[in-house]
Amino acid sequence: MTREIEVAIDKLSKLSLDELRTEWVRRHKRPAPACRSRDLLRGLLAWAIQEKAYGGFRPETKRQLKAIGTARGGGDSSRSSRRLMPGTVVVREWHGVSHRVYVQESGFSYEGRSFDDLSTIARAITGARWSGPRFFGLNKDGDTA
Repeated sequence: MTREIEVAIDKLSKLSLDELRTEWVRRHKRPAPACRSRDLLRGLLAWAIQEKAYGGFRPETKRQLKAIGTARGGGDSSRSSRRLMPGTVVVREWHGVSHRVYVQESGFSYEGRSFDDLSTIARAITGARWSGPRFFGLNKDGDTA
């Protein structure tokens, strides 16, 4: 069974974002999450494959994760209350290229350079003015998150 899971996950790496969305609908019978990252959607699908084969988190683990999220202001609260923690890696695929931004104590690091905000990085990637949080899919309306 492990080999079958490895093959299924490997097949995901060859799919485009649109194909991954189609695979999501096939597996979950509902639209895929509104993410713009191929890597993120592929990871979610890989998790679903493994969860089906091996089972998901134990109930105690789910309770602990929920408690951690609630303690940090997450859980069921609005997205705009979330803050990026140092060490987080924000990924965005743009024109077939995956761009990784590292959250630091004071600002961000992208391609070995330091930046004060995500909007400057989004402009460096696209050549156009973007709300950084919106470009990286951190919120829907471009509010600072």
